[in-house]
Amino acid sequence: RVGDISYFGLGLNVSPVGKTQPELNLYSYRLMCSNGMVDSRVSASYKYSDEEDILHWASAAARNAWEQADELQHRIEHSVTVSLNPSEVANIHSYLSARRVGTRLINEVESILVDNPPSTLYELSNVMTFVGTHQASNRRNGLQLMGIGAELLGNTQFCSSCSQIILT
Repeated sequence: RVGDISYFGLGLNVSPVGKTQPELNLYSYRLMCSNGMVDSRVSASYKYSDEEDILHWASAAARNAWEQADELQHRIEHSVTVSLNPSEVANIHSYLSARRVGTRLINEVESILVDNPPSTLYELSNVMTFVGTHQASNRRNGLQLMGIGAELLGNTQFCSSCSQIILT
């Protein structure tokens, strides 16, 4: 579906004249349009320092990047199975307010949630990252909301008695 992460990739940046140190980036590619267009985001970055062997650094950086991609994929797969109930979605205003998200962005998130209520944690995360990417007039505020949406995939807590999501 549009908005879903479709695949991961690695990119190696090097300077042919040695002006900058090598850097290995883990990219996540999101499907942006039903026509197949994708957008890439750097999910992790590993910079080389002169203090280590470059081959050892490259091997360790690639291994760490793929482990992180694997972990992210598992978190996404799990979030697709976590169902949301209407009361959890209704608490999103207070959840975002507590994280000092601006009123305009909260209203944007809520307007999407009213028109298309998310049924899974993954869908809720996608709404937040979508608004942070496309609706924020300030890049810092957009990045903040995108970060909160991403946090939902990995740091979500559940009530031990009723299994509802704890949005604190």
